[in-house]
Amino acid sequence: MKLIYEGKLPSLNELVDKGRTNRYVGARFKKRLTNKLAWIFKAQAKGKRYQEHVNIAIHCYEGSYRRDDDNVLSGACKVILDSLQVAGIIKNDSPRYVHLKPERFQSEDKSYYTVVEIEEADE
Repeated sequence: MKLIYEGKLPSLNELVDKGRTNRYVGARFKKRLTNKLAWIFKAQAKGKRYQEHVNIAIHCYEGSYRRDDDNVLSGACKVILDSLQVAGIIKNDSPRYVHLKPERFQSEDKSYYTVVEIEEADE
């Protein structure tokens, strides 16, 4: 299954800064973003759900070189895995159910988007 989010996801630094401003502001920001992504992904999944172990590849395409790879991937992975769980696409985001492969790329057209690929794991 391939899911796409068109837009710029927050980096880990941005998530931490929101939490430092005020813990309620940070929690509300993350919850709203998680729910927004959950609705987007749920619509694209068309009812498909995974109950067993899956491999998830997250490909973050960045429009510039301003943000560090570790911040981009950490922030994106946290929000995306939580949204997949909220949407009911994956059972849980723990290592028992998910093997994660995040990567960062430079987009050719300077746009920001994220591609999430989910496939059943061969056990």
